Amino acid sequence: MWKFQSVDATDQGELTDHSGPTSVSYHLTYEFVNPLYSATSAAYFGRVAGMMIKAFEDRCLVIYGK
Repeated sequence: MWKFQSVDATDQGELTDHSGPTSVSYHLTYEFVNPLYSATSAAYFGRVAGMMIKAFEDRCLVIYGK
């Protein structure tokens, strides 16, 4: 789940079309039945999540610029 929240102090939590600082949170929940898969995925989870966040940031730069 991706969550976007304005960090503008005047924002009342409404989604508006304005430029300004935004806090982006990413939450992923998963579970494997096989304990071996679970242990293996735990070793790589941070790396995979980091790659997903980097891809998101790169795409934002392409669409919106700096």
